[in-house]
Amino acid sequence: MTPTRLCRRAGLTAVFVLAAFSLAYSSDKAGRAEQAWASWAMLVLLTLKILLQDFRQSQNLVLVISLLLYGGSLVLLPRMVQKAARASGAKERSAV
Repeated sequence: MTPTRLCRRAGLTAVFVLAAFSLAYSSDKAGRAEQAWASWAMLVLLTLKILLQDFRQSQNLVLVISLLLYGGSLVLLPRMVQKAARASGAKERSAV
């Protein structure tokens, strides 16, 4: 397998992680819970990508990079979504 193909697979994992983080961040700024749900959906897609593609076809380096990015997103994303939920709850209470 060529190095560019390996970089593409690790890059695709990074794209999924960045998309999930951007959705969680925008839900914090906009106060919309739907975007936080969409960030969880991105993690589900990332899980499927890792299970179906990386575990079967990737070399060790790409698998390690993918799992590090995935683990980091599993740690940071709940904190971002919880912060967004608190912010939207505070906006609803102040509007009443």
